[in-house]
Amino acid sequence: MSRMTRRAFIRSTAYLAGGGMCALSAGSSLVMPVESWASDIAFVETSCGENHPQPRRVLVAYASRCGSTGSVAEAMGDALCGMGASVDVRLVENVKDLGPYQAVIVGSAVRRGKWLPEATAL
Repeated sequence: MSRMTRRAFIRSTAYLAGGGMCALSAGSSLVMPVESWASDIAFVETSCGENHPQPRRVLVAYASRCGSTGSVAEAMGDALCGMGASVDVRLVENVKDLGPYQAVIVGSAVRRGKWLPEATAL
């Protein structure tokens, strides 16, 4: 039996991950279709820095299927808040107006090499 290279393993599993499947936890070998349990995922939406003197208002908007993109968005929001910005972290589908923000950061999970449609629509 030949050994699979790391690159070949990632390439072979990328289709599974990109096809609407998510591991139940980091490092988990148990994979399930997103539709069967995605309603149980708590997607992050936070705000911080409202009390900073004359803060710049920043929106960190993200699209996610499994929740990990929300964790990245939250970490970015915390870092910006620590630098003195007033930050809102929101799911892209909950963003209605970009007017109040001086800066907008948009991120997305990647499926089959592409951003999720709701992120590109924003």
